[in-house]
Amino acid sequence: MKYSLVISTTDASFDALAFKGDLMKGVKMARELGYDAVEIAIRDPESVDVKTLTSL
Repeated sequence: MKYSLVISTTDASFDALAFKGDLMKGVKMARELGYDAVEIAIRDPESVDVKTLTSL
């Protein structure tokens, strides 16, 4: 079994998101907590740097 969680690229009021706003910090924390993967919740695709995403 693999474990994952959702990270939002922006602040959100949706409580089921584990991390909100700082994508890099959220990915780092998920890694430190032992998660196998993350799902990235993107509200506005134009606001996301693709190079940053692919470097994760």
